[in-house]
Amino acid sequence: MLADAVVVQEAVAVAEVDAFGDRVHGAPNRSTRSRSGRLVGCPPMADDLRKAEGHGAASTGAHAPGPAAADAAISRTAVLFSAGLDSAVLLASELQAAAAAAGGAAHVQPVYVRSGLAWETEECRLAERLIAAPPFAGRVAPLATLDCPVTDTYRPSHWALAGTPPAYATADEEVYLVGRNVLLLAKVATWCAVNRIGRIVLGPLAGNPFPDATPAFFAAMRQALSLGLDHDLEIVAPFRNLSKAAVIARGRALGVPFEMTLSCMNPVDGRHCGRCSKCRERLEAFEAAGAEDPASYVFRPADVATGV
Repeated sequence: MLADAVVVQEAVAVAEVDAFGDRVHGAPNRSTRSRSGRLVGCPPMADDLRKAEGHGAASTGAHAPGPAAADAAISRTAVLFSAGLDSAVLLASELQAAAAAAGGAAHVQPVYVRSGLAWETEECRLAERLIAAPPFAGRVAPLATLDCPVTDTYRPSHWALAGTPPAYATADEEVYLVGRNVLLLAKVATWCAVNRIGRIVLGPLAGNPFPDATPAFFAAMRQALSLGLDHDLEIVAPFRNLSKAAVIARGRALGVPFEMTLSCMNPVDGRHCGRCSKCRERLEAFEAAGAEDPASYVFRPADVATGV
């Protein structure tokens, strides 16, 4: 059966990931500067800026934590989370791993990064909703939301800002946000250094064609960020050898509520548009996994291959 083949594919790919490690180590130990951090939901960017002006970090004069406390802090994991299918399964996987290691909720920290992209209002709202639902509710740290705007970097006419996403049949190679992972990792790594988190997990999949989703890129970023922040970091991409169909199979086993996830560049009231290339990618993956996508669509094509 196709679904069984996907599960086998997942098992083989996971074994390959474990064998390779898919982890970026090697920086010498360095002292870590600790500052208090603030976990927030999804307020408007302007509100965040006003609050930040009056809440600068200050030294309390307290003694540095002992080795055990420091180890516990650094062992925490920040998961780049967007309420999308892949990141939801990634978060559930990290939660399962933390539970197996008796790490608990505080050791898994979902982080959402706002960049001013057209779909983020819906995405951010659903991210909060998803975190409050099983299997996440009460088991992960509250969602942390960071701002890293690209509205001054991309042209105003850019499809990601203008809300005119690539059409259904657009190839993945053409749906590229320049510097996306560069910016995400730089922002999240800085936040992790401030909050004494030593591990960052993100979810690029097999076949990702972009230059900022390769093992070489992650190795270079880990080295640069660890050095520049004076804070040992591990950057992990555990799904790098998995297809989206294999990720769906894993998510079903973990009880991820796919109906609450969003993988769309032009959502309408939390519903998938059914006409952008991200919707096609999602529908094709569910079809390959032998499962029905439970998410809501404004338009659901009868023929996934053609989008009609």
